[in-house]
Amino acid sequence: MCKNKRKNYSAPKGSCGYLTADDCPYKDGKMCYYDKKACALQEEKKERKKRHWKPRRMLLAAILASVIIVVLELIKLNAAEQGGQLYDALNVLIGGCFSVIAASLIALFVDVPSSLQQYELHFANMLSSNSYLKFLDGNKLNRLRRDVTTQMHKTEVPNLPEGLVKMDEEICDLFYKPYYERYSHLVQCRIKESDPEIIEKEHVIDYKLVNPGAPKSIAEEVIKFKNLIMQRSPEDKGISSFKLSYQVDDGEELFLPEDSFELKVEKLDKKIEFYTAKVFLVCKTGERGERVGLSLRFRKNLRVKYSYKIDVSISDRCFTKRLQHPAKLFFMNYSCSDCSIRLHGQIIGTNMKQTNMSIQYLDDNSVNMVSYDWLLPDNGAMVVMLDNKSKKKEEELES
Repeated sequence: MCKNKRKNYSAPKGSCGYLTADDCPYKDGKMCYYDKKACALQEEKKERKKRHWKPRRMLLAAILASVIIVVLELIKLNAAEQGGQLYDALNVLIGGCFSVIAASLIALFVDVPSSLQQYELHFANMLSSNSYLKFLDGNKLNRLRRDVTTQMHKTEVPNLPEGLVKMDEEICDLFYKPYYERYSHLVQCRIKESDPEIIEKEHVIDYKLVNPGAPKSIAEEVIKFKNLIMQRSPEDKGISSFKLSYQVDDGEELFLPEDSFELKVEKLDKKIEFYTAKVFLVCKTGERGERVGLSLRFRKNLRVKYSYKIDVSISDRCFTKRLQHPAKLFFMNYSCSDCSIRLHGQIIGTNMKQTNMSIQYLDDNSVNMVSYDWLLPDNGAMVVMLDNKSKKKEEELES
């Protein structure tokens, strides 16, 4: 079909450039010199002719079968007296004619090929879509995820090292557990005047925990307060001014009464660097009953805030903070009142990029660390205390 074809000009045969019958300029009856084997207009005409003749053929087949049935019934009346094989054969032929009539009527009113195509398309979509996942419960979905992950790794990475699939499963299991919407940790250090070998650290921790399964499930948070201490006497607990408050599901702020908990101290079997004992929180549950840690149940969210002071050795220059749950936003400020100490901080994160964190040194002895991307359990931050040599030189020069 040549767009620029002049009148009485016989264009050479070739492939047509028009893909649909609507685009064809020769559909009104003009002579076309292109090869008609792949002509969209001819295909449409053939399809229209099939649709036009199909009802007539079906109706003709039903009428013909009805006439044959009448003729066979007349023959059957004469053969009824004789019986035998002829009578049985006529019954079979009449039954076949009835089948032809039924099939013709069904084909006349029901487009069987189109229906079969619709069913085929429906089953293909059902097999290729993920709609069936909506009907699976959590256990079946987890089992399916594990099987798909394992099979995918076996197919794509046949020499996958052991443990990576398990790591993938552990990360996916975090979807069902609480996470920190925000986590803030402030640490203020000062060297004790009464003992220059001791640094007193004041910790203030404030976080909001969210239950991803709300409102269907109830989550539980166990505050396991544990620390290593230098016990200089049997009565020394190493920790003082411990205070804790919490809010369950945006309710009233409740404070943990002093008579409902105790900080217990246990001697270590072996000294760990500078520390000889460990202290942990024990809550009273009733008459003579107690349990390690504070257990809090919540449906939507839980806010916890607690603070305490702890004495550490001045030789312990490294502080590491590790999170118990995944954190969406993490903030930490670490400062020291002694100007002879310089701080260096870093965020510890799985697959953490520098663009997703911020580390600001407000001064040599103060650092802010913020993570804007997800931190996983056991991620956190680290701060190292170094001697500020430049400050010492200035002091020596002044003296």
